[in-house]
Amino acid sequence: MSGFKSIRALGSVLKRVPVERRKLRKYSWLPDVFRLEGSIVGRIIGPVLTVTLFACGVATAKEIYGYHLNLTNNV
Repeated sequence: MSGFKSIRALGSVLKRVPVERRKLRKYSWLPDVFRLEGSIVGRIIGPVLTVTLFACGVATAKEIYGYHLNLTNNV
């Protein structure tokens, strides 16, 4: 029981410091959206552009030149 009394006494000696909250800006996430250094954008831009250009090529071949292309949905 003396251990609990000493813990209570220690707790009353130590003062609790109130936690201050910093006020965040309304759009605090916006700089993270436009950050390029350390971003994943450099790693995914190549594959995304490759698939996009391939899809544009297939659509152009079908709609403008009339080619009928059979593509599978397998990866």
